[in-house]
Amino acid sequence: MLKVSFLTSSKKHKVYPEIIKWAKNLESSGYQVDIQLTSNSLRGGDFLFLVSCSEIVSEAVRSRFTKCLVLHASDLPNGRGWSPHIWEILSGKNEITVSLIQASDPVDSGDIIYQTSFKLNGGELLDDINYQLFKVEYELILKCLDSANNLPTRKQNGSSASFWEKRSEADSELDINKTIKEQFNLLRVVDNENYPAFFRHLGSKYVLKIERLDDASS
Repeated sequence: MLKVSFLTSSKKHKVYPEIIKWAKNLESSGYQVDIQLTSNSLRGGDFLFLVSCSEIVSEAVRSRFTKCLVLHASDLPNGRGWSPHIWEILSGKNEITVSLIQASDPVDSGDIIYQTSFKLNGGELLDDINYQLFKVEYELILKCLDSANNLPTRKQNGSSASFWEKRSEADSELDINKTIKEQFNLLRVVDNENYPAFFRHLGSKYVLKIERLDDASS
């Protein structure tokens, strides 16, 4: 029985409920599954998947596993760093590559195992984007487990790497002098609960939340 562990950084992250579902599905297929929020709690095993994990996992911890793998939503080596698919959507991209790589030092520099992508039509909001992202991530996990003894690897070209910075609350600020259309990509990726869009006017801060109505004619 293969032992599979997931490490993610917060139960509040949108992916956490999905990891719970993945774990149940894998357990029903005969895997032994463990989910942890800190690397200190990891016991070791066959596979460790780092999913939306902000913690830098040491080599000492990684060595407890046969394979330690990272899911990263960019076409590595382009887009190392934080929230890459969000930055790419903000830059106007509607095709998002998701990479499954070996965990290595420095962060996001490990050998590429699998890459795939999904397309957006430009109208999806954060929950829609996450739905597609998490679906693809799970597909990569299953593909990896199915090929557990024969995983392909391809080294990254570090000289062509690009990096994204960590997003903060300030990155959700709207410019009142720009149109909604000009800032729609920002509205698409804001988190209504944790990092809602906002703007400042006449000395006050205003929050603006977005949702899509299915019937565009209503």
